[in-house]
Amino acid sequence: SGALHAAFNDSFMGDEGCLILKEMLANNRKLRSLDLRGCNIHCDGAVALASLLDGAGIKHPSSTEGSMQAHALQTLGLEWNGLGTFESGVQAMCKAISNNATLTDLDLRNNSISPQGGAAIGAMLARNS
Repeated sequence: SGALHAAFNDSFMGDEGCLILKEMLANNRKLRSLDLRGCNIHCDGAVALASLLDGAGIKHPSSTEGSMQAHALQTLGLEWNGLGTFESGVQAMCKAISNNATLTDLDLRNNSISPQGGAAIGAMLARNS
């Protein structure tokens, strides 16, 4: 069994904490909501979270050999972080979300996302709507 919601808001876990969180959640298929508001997440953390969302490098225990499966998150709160500090973090998130069929609520407010990052988000939304 596992929690349906996990809140780490304002924990300032940073990118290193996201890497640990990714490992902890890799095989958790019950978590539906993850609150990471105000956690000081930047590029490397965004890339780690993206790998959860698109299943990169995460093998679900019931999957066939070599099969990768995206996490089942439906809600991801990332407000008040620094995902837009480097374009590669936003790009990784957009790529992952484009391929994700379960995420329905994503909060990216106040992440210093550039106009180019905004355009990437717009393109991602067009592909995943």
